[in-house]
Amino acid sequence: MTEINKDFYCSAGQFDGGMCFIRKLPTVCHSECIHCHRKWPTVSQFEAEYGFKYPDDGAVYLMIDGAWTVAMYHFAQNAYKGNPVVVACTPFGKPPDSWRPE
Repeated sequence: MTEINKDFYCSAGQFDGGMCFIRKLPTVCHSECIHCHRKWPTVSQFEAEYGFKYPDDGAVYLMIDGAWTVAMYHFAQNAYKGNPVVVACTPFGKPPDSWRPE
């Protein structure tokens, strides 16, 4: 696993110094590479990328009062509708408090 930029990482660990060693290219085509993933995807981004519904009992990071908190998805979508929510499924932990989903 290697960081590509502030929002993406390579799950194959084949991105280094601005070069993708799988594709042998100086840039990564996020939509085409199966190893390129968002560090903190929203639920809809997760579902689009992986092709299945995020489970209601899955862990998410939920923004409450300016700080990220861990919660179950069904709680976040019911009790805090409208607050930023990202899935807690990557090795990067919670996003920085100043980070917001695109």
